[in-house]
Amino acid sequence: MSYFAKFTILWILYNILACTEQNKETYTKDHSDSVIKVEIENDLLDHLDILPIVDTIIPLEVTENNLIGMVGKIRQYHDDYYIFDVQRRKINVFDNSGRFKYNLGQEGKGPGELVFPGDFFADLSLDAVAVSDIRTGRVNYFNTSGQIIKEIPMAQKGVNFINGISIPEGVTWVLNHEWLNNEYEYVVKLNSTSGKIVASFLSPGIEFYSSTTNPMFLTYNGSNVYLSLAYDNEIYELSPDSVSMKYRIDFGRYNLTAEEKNQNKYVFLETLHRTDRASGIINFNKLKNDILYFAFDIGLEKYHYFYDEKRQQGIGAKNIVLSGIPVQIWGYDQNFQLIGNINHLPESISVSTKKAESEKEENILEIIHKIDFETSNPVLVKFNNVENIFLDQSN
Repeated sequence: MSYFAKFTILWILYNILACTEQNKETYTKDHSDSVIKVEIENDLLDHLDILPIVDTIIPLEVTENNLIGMVGKIRQYHDDYYIFDVQRRKINVFDNSGRFKYNLGQEGKGPGELVFPGDFFADLSLDAVAVSDIRTGRVNYFNTSGQIIKEIPMAQKGVNFINGISIPEGVTWVLNHEWLNNEYEYVVKLNSTSGKIVASFLSPGIEFYSSTTNPMFLTYNGSNVYLSLAYDNEIYELSPDSVSMKYRIDFGRYNLTAEEKNQNKYVFLETLHRTDRASGIINFNKLKNDILYFAFDIGLEKYHYFYDEKRQQGIGAKNIVLSGIPVQIWGYDQNFQLIGNINHLPESISVSTKKAESEKEENILEIIHKIDFETSNPVLVKFNNVENIFLDQSN
C-alpha cells in the first residue's frame, strides 16, 4: 500500500472519530454543586401569603367554547396566554388582557386536528407552539395565529408524550412517556427544524440512571434548561452539548406514619423501595435575582419552596394564598416569572390572613371577590419581585 493511500485512510478515520467525538454528549454528576436542605417536618409553613408580591391579576373571559375545567399548565408566548385544560383536554388561548381568542387545534384526526392533547411547549427556534397528541402520536406545530404549519409523527420515533423545552439555538428536549405504564422513560433531544432525534439519555447505560430515576419536568428561564429527576431529587442543567447536575435537594428522611402507610395513595412508595421517604420534585426553575422555585410532593400532597441562593435561605409552604384565597401555581409568563391561578373562593377566610396595604392590593381583592367562580374561568395571578417573600417573612 502506498504512502498516499495509508495517509488517506488515516485521514478518513481521524475525521470519523472527530465527528463522533463532536456529536457525543458529556454527562457529569458533580456533587460539589449546590445542595439545598429542606427539613420537611420543620421548615414548611401551612400557608404562604403572596399578596405583597402579586403584580397583577387577569380574569379570563368565558364563552360557550372555553369554560375551563382544570388548569394543568400556563405559558405566555408573544403576549398571549396558553391555558391547558387537562380535564377537557383543550388548549385555550387568551390575549394579554384575558380576552378569549381561540382553542388551539380542532377535534379530529386530520391535519392540524387533535384527539387527545398530551402537552404543549413554545418552540423558540420555529416561533411556534408544539402540541403533542397521545392518541395519534403526532406533534402539531401552530403559529401564533393558531394555524397549523407543521406536524411530526413522533410515535414512529418512540416519543408518545411531550413535556418539552426548546431554545433559540434550534435544539428541543422532550420527555418520552410510556403512556400505558404511566412511566417516563428517557429524555430525547431533537433538531427543532427536522424533528430528527439527535440523542437520548437517562437510560440504564447512563451513569446517573437508577431504578427510581423519574425525569419529571423540563423548564427554561431564558438562558438555562433544567431537568428535574422526581425521586432522585436532582436538578440537571442541559446544554446542546452536555448534561450536568446543578442542584440536589436534600429532604432528609421522612418517616411515614402508621396511618399514612395504611392509605392506598402511599402504596406506590413500596415500588420505589423508599417507604421512609415520600418526597419527590415535580417542578423546578431558577427565577430572577437567583431565586429558585420548586414544587415537590409528600405522598400526593403538593408543596412549594422558594430558595434564595444569595442568602442561602428557604421558605416553603403547603398552601400558597392571596389574602387567604388559594392560589395554584402552574406556569410562567414570557419573562419567566411565575403565574398562578385562582379557581374558587373558600367558604371562609382566616382572620390571620394579610390585609390590603395599598390601593393596588385593595383593587386586586375587590375584583376577585366579585367573581362568581361557579360560572367563570380562573383568574391568572402574576408574580413580581419574588425575593420580597423573604423580606416579608423576616418582618
